[in-house]
Amino acid sequence: MSTNPASLRRWLAIAVLPVFMPLSGCGFHLAGTVGSLPQDMANTCIQSNEPYGYLENQLRNSIRAQGFKVSDTCTDKTAVLTIVKHSFERRVLAVNAEGRPQEYLLTYKVTFRLDDGNGKTLLQDSTLKLQTEQAYEVINELGAGRRQGVLLQHLQREASRLILLRLQALGKKLPQPAKN
Repeated sequence: MSTNPASLRRWLAIAVLPVFMPLSGCGFHLAGTVGSLPQDMANTCIQSNEPYGYLENQLRNSIRAQGFKVSDTCTDKTAVLTIVKHSFERRVLAVNAEGRPQEYLLTYKVTFRLDDGNGKTLLQDSTLKLQTEQAYEVINELGAGRRQGVLLQHLQREASRLILLRLQALGKKLPQPAKN
């Protein structure tokens, strides 16, 4: 067997290929590669009461990463992804012997809708609800507030990913425009 790099790469590809071939046959996809967004979203505008919030920026970056354009202004030629509402709630899960909180349940809800450039609704109002727990230490009160902010950003990143997956699934259902 030759030891030149091109030959080694070829042998490696031949050895690894049979391992990954069955995965593609069973419908396995890497995370975030379910499909492409609907073609109606080629030019998209994101409407929200917080246009440059963390969730909206995550969505904007993810849509652009798929090769689609995101406009700052909505016109009659742009699809409109509307963040109808989003909310964050903190609820006490456990208290210590003195009645002080030890653990919180953090809940993030987001409702969104997609309309095409003609005002036709492509995806009705859909709500996502994400939750996580946060341990709370009285001695580290300042750090707990920062930790809560980090957890909220994590929930918003996950919400952005799930919204994109729903939009990609919608892209598979919608009729694709005829190619010339």
